[in-house]
Amino acid sequence: MRIWHINIINLIKGLLGIGYVREYISDPNNNKLMRHEISQYKNKLMHGCSEIYFPISGNRKLETFFQVKDGQKHGVSEFFHPTTGTIETRMCFLNDVPHGWREVFDEGGNLLTKELYDNGNIIETQRKWFE
Repeated sequence: MRIWHINIINLIKGLLGIGYVREYISDPNNNKLMRHEISQYKNKLMHGCSEIYFPISGNRKLETFFQVKDGQKHGVSEFFHPTTGTIETRMCFLNDVPHGWREVFDEGGNLLTKELYDNGNIIETQRKWFE
């Protein structure tokens, strides 16, 4: 059963802190803007993929997508523009530390900046004028 794009069984699992896939309705900033989160878990730690959607109103838009391994960001994370829904930032993590490329895009989807990280340290930066 679904209400407003939410699986009720996964929502109850999220509230109880059990299950492989959990859904949440959360308000991290106490500003009455409810966010919808779908996350995967293993041994009570986030493990797999997580999706967080902008506040529910009409069609929901993806706000953040990230991969997690044993409770730490591990793999690709993507953040999206609230107005257009296009990608805003894409970056890679290794055990919760930036490692690999971080790309920043404008609302039209054009690449603005690239930064290369090695264990949290920026080792190379390229701006919009690169080719």
